[in-house]
Amino acid sequence: MTIDSPLRGIRVIELSSMIAGPIVGRLFGELGADVVHVEPPYGDDGRNSTTEFLGSEGVFHSMHNRSKRGLVVDIKQPDGRDVIRRLAREADVLIENMTVGTLDDLGLGYEALRAENPRLVYVSISAWGREGPLALLPGYDILIQGFTGAVQSPAPDLPPVLSPSLVGDPVAPLIAAFATLVALRDRDATGEGTHVTTSLLQAALHMRATDGMIAEGDPGVGDWGSSGVGGLAVLETADGLFVVLCAWTDEHYRRLCELADFEHGLAEQFETRLGRMEHAEALNEVFAHWVGTMDRGDLVALLRREGIPIAPVNTDPRELLRDAGLRDAGMVVPIDHPTRGRFWQFGVPFELDGRRGDVWPAPLLGEHSDDVLREYGFGDQEIADLRQSGSVA
Repeated sequence: MTIDSPLRGIRVIELSSMIAGPIVGRLFGELGADVVHVEPPYGDDGRNSTTEFLGSEGVFHSMHNRSKRGLVVDIKQPDGRDVIRRLAREADVLIENMTVGTLDDLGLGYEALRAENPRLVYVSISAWGREGPLALLPGYDILIQGFTGAVQSPAPDLPPVLSPSLVGDPVAPLIAAFATLVALRDRDATGEGTHVTTSLLQAALHMRATDGMIAEGDPGVGDWGSSGVGGLAVLETADGLFVVLCAWTDEHYRRLCELADFEHGLAEQFETRLGRMEHAEALNEVFAHWVGTMDRGDLVALLRREGIPIAPVNTDPRELLRDAGLRDAGMVVPIDHPTRGRFWQFGVPFELDGRRGDVWPAPLLGEHSDDVLREYGFGDQEIADLRQSGSVA
């Protein structure tokens, strides 16, 4: 069952590409807002992260621009910039994730558009934030990973490696979407829009908030959890597969020791998490040996039956997309693309009273240009002239 479009009537113009900005628009679209994804004539750069089969439909584009309509505008041309101004006069929200100052230089920044539409909520997602010495630098998730310490060494004698998952790009849009809804709620009370700003850096720092909890007088500063915790580990099972074991609480740990017949693990020195941190390597060696005597399916079933947190390690996302349980729960959904057939994607990541938003394929390049322009008050001759000049497509 789908949500009854709680954001129906909200009009969103999205001047963004790749991941962070488009995800904000996607979330709004899946809740019923009318989201128009604006691309340059050569297409959103998210189309370039692709496979031979997908071609210009791209992985990033197909995932993060679903549930939107598509419009092509060349904002380098004066007429193209005028198109954006006219759209912004009627819009509730504008989303952008360009380098700080880019849209200001084009006369499309917050102050310029707010002067024509004081109710506009203008959402900016940058790489490094809007203040400080890094603000004007271009940035990507992997740079943020390095800066914030998400790039770690897998072993003491090995160099740091990039995280296999993005860090700032998936989190910044969640923060931005939340803040945008707050801004819309505030607008209901004040009648005034807001400039919502966040960044990949702020999102990554948010993700590392626990690591960033430091008491200046603590002699153990920086050491919390650096060596692991006994009962928390990635371990190999007898059939060559892997699990994540997470005996996090004292009670989880006690039951794990009893199951593993590890009597010494119940000694007083291991009763607290701090004690298990100090002896993590030795404790996990014992658990590794025990885990290595069972096949993964049997181990997972046993520990779940006993209430001890455990999960299989799925290294290939296709395992998740094929998972019958995830499909039945609506966490994996089919989307029928007009030129590329059926896609399987992860679904809307929340429910309202058990219902999710609608999803449909990301737009083909310029697929809805004429329809969108007409709805925003452009006449047929205006549209023809804009097409002739190359300002829209």
